[in-house]
Amino acid sequence: MSSPTIPWLIAGLLLAASGPAFALGDPTRPPAGQEGASAGESPGTSSGAPRVSSILHGETSRARINGVWLRAGEEHAGLRVIRIERRRVIVRDDGERRELSLQGRTAIKRPVDDKEHP
Repeated sequence: MSSPTIPWLIAGLLLAASGPAFALGDPTRPPAGQEGASAGESPGTSSGAPRVSSILHGETSRARINGVWLRAGEEHAGLRVIRIERRRVIVRDDGERRELSLQGRTAIKRPVDDKEHP
């Protein structure tokens, strides 16, 4: 075998070995059924009760409800956010006041202030 053929042979073997890797799913996506919206469904249109999956605190706190980020006073799909607290969100759903608790593993995140961390 001549020396110019060896790099092509190695490249071909590596390419053939990488084929099964393309069959793997996206490792950054949550497992099926864990997020509010299922496959093929746009965020915020999932069936069932509204779910809070994340809460971010800062100057303007935000909550992720059924896959949609909302601030206090904002409305989406008939759900109006009244107040965002440490581990729950107070909403008005079809005229009725409801308290939605943070689901799953909780991690309270706050923005980093450059003044505190030089």
